[in-house]
Amino acid sequence: MTDTSAPDDPVAASDEDAATIGADYEALLAEAEQVLDDVDHALARLDDGTYGTCELCGGPIDPGRLAGHPAARSCERHPQLTDPATGPA
Repeated sequence: MTDTSAPDDPVAASDEDAATIGADYEALLAEAEQVLDDVDHALARLDDGTYGTCELCGGPIDPGRLAGHPAARSCERHPQLTDPATGPA
């Protein structure tokens, strides 16, 4: 059975909640910063004429892949760079 009584020390419980919220905030902030970095990288590639080409082999990135992941950095043969948010860049 779960204990639904009030915590013995409401301040300690509040501190734990604040720590959890702080950790969640930091994780969201890091993710947002990664997305912005990915967008900046894609914009730089647009400027230098390399957007849509694989950074590893120079081959084309499928337009459908770019539609799903506009910041894709590699072709399907090199998935380690395809989605910087989930894989190594």
